[in-house]
This record gives sequence, structure tokens and C-alpha cells, in this order.
Amino acid sequence: MGGVFLIASPGGHIDELYDLTSRLVDSTTRRLWITARTPQTAQLLTTELTEWVPPIASRQGHRALAQLPYAMQLIHRYRPSLVISTGAALAVPHLVASRTLGVPTHYIESATRLEGPSVTGRMMENLPGVRRHHQGFRVPRQGWSHLGSVFDAYRPGPRVSRELRRVVVIVGTERYPFSRALESVARALPGDVEVLYQVGHTPPPDSSASYQKWLPLDELLRAMERADVVVTHAGVGSVLTALRLAKHPLVIPRLPQLGEHVDNHQSQLARMLEAKGLVTVAWRDSDLLPMLTDAAQRSTIRWGTQVNL
Repeated sequence: MGGVFLIASPGGHIDELYDLTSRLVDSTTRRLWITARTPQTAQLLTTELTEWVPPIASRQGHRALAQLPYAMQLIHRYRPSLVISTGAALAVPHLVASRTLGVPTHYIESATRLEGPSVTGRMMENLPGVRRHHQGFRVPRQGWSHLGSVFDAYRPGPRVSRELRRVVVIVGTERYPFSRALESVARALPGDVEVLYQVGHTPPPDSSASYQKWLPLDELLRAMERADVVVTHAGVGSVLTALRLAKHPLVIPRLPQLGEHVDNHQSQLARMLEAKGLVTVAWRDSDLLPMLTDAAQRSTIRWGTQVNL
């Protein structure tokens, strides 16, 4: 086959790689995606050549090790000339295999990591021959080159005349509850605003049809496209999805001190995106209604950029 392997875990990692690929890889280059099958990845990669592999969560080293022989088989079968990955744990055996067999390999750290590399990134520092790229470390780090951010492809769009009539709220796939976001939006919205919540692992406050655990991806995307405002946690995949649909999302970062995440990277990402004018950030105890009304009148445009590894 030759060509390039594109490897990422589901969620924000593959959303980032999907957006970056158009700027990294020529459209005529043969591509093989390697990821786990989820509703998101199945929809995203409908027209792409894909090898579906078992999911590997953070700190599941035993599962990563068990996948190494299969990763080696894929390299032998397809003989890629280049491997690119945005992490995370799912990618580790394939990156080890590619370097073991001498394939040029690039690891791109997530745009959420502004203070330094993730666990996977630190592992790549100890894997000889991997070329490492970051999207915006605040402090330069030896052995890492600045690639530019996946968010560089977006710019604030023109203001539009739009009333606040439909809102979609998504809180991501993290297993930490995010009741604060659901309750804050519910308190702020007038009764005549149509609202749809995808709550994921957050227990809904009641049994109303407005609260859906998971929606089919195509149905969720249609709802987001119709919405006047998308409210989301500061997860890179969720924000990218809203930006692709030309929305100016209202972002509520998960806070580790409230048990909503393990660290503060969502607040860091939210500040960076707010500085770019791409999102409006609702910090704790913000008055949401005027922020929602303002976000409904904003838009986002795609801005083509080229990135070289």
C-alpha cells in the first residue's frame, strides 16, 4: 500500500487528527486510519479506509502491550511510508511498532496540552526516533517543534441577526458528572427556548425528553446545525464539532476542584480559544442568559492553512 497511517483514539484525539490531516497530507496520498469503532468514528470515517482496533483507555498498559503483535502485522501488511498520530493510549502500540520497524513517525500533542505533554507525549519522549510536535506549549520544551494549532483553521465570523430559540447542550464522553453545566443552562433559559441536552455520563435532573444520554451522531449533528447556540464543555472534540458547523459555542470548562475532571486543562484551552475570539467562556457563577443571547449572534468561518511536519 505505502502511504500514511493515521492513528488516534476516538473522541477529541481523532477529531484533531481529522482536521489536521487536510493540512498535513496531500489529498492524493493513500491513507489508512487506525482507531476504535464508535458512533463518532464510524460517521467521521465513512468514506475512509479504516482498520478498526480494540479501544484502549488511559493507564491500560496491559491492553496496549497485547496489541503490539497486531500493530506489527499491520505495518508488515500495508508497509506505510509515514505514521502520524495525535494519541492517546490506543496509538501507543502502533507507534512502538512503527519505530521498531523503522517507519518515519510523527506524534502531535493535543491542543489541550498547553503546559506540557500528556502521559502519551511523555512516553514518546522515551521512544527513539519519534518526531514530536506540540500545538502551543507555553514554555518551549527540548525535542518538541511547534506545529501550530488545529484551531488556527478557524476565525471569528460576521455577526448575524438571530434570536435565541434553540439550544443544544453537550458535555462530552468523560465519566465525571457535569451536573453544574446542565443546571446552569436550565436556570438561565426562558421557558420558550427549545433545548436539547446530551448528558452522557451525567445523571439527568429529571426524566424529560429534553435529556438524552446519547444521540445517534447524525441526529446530534442535525440538532447542532439547527441550534442558535451550542453549549459545550471545553473538550477539543466538542468545540471542533461546533466550529465546523459555523457556530460560536458557549463553553463551560470542567473544574477539577469540583470533581468534574482530573486536571485544569479545560480551563487552559478555554482561555486560549476565548483569546482567539472563537468561543464565549462561562466561568463559575456567570450570568448565562446575556452570554447565550450574544453567542447566538456570532459565527465562525473556516480559514484554510497549510502545515508542514
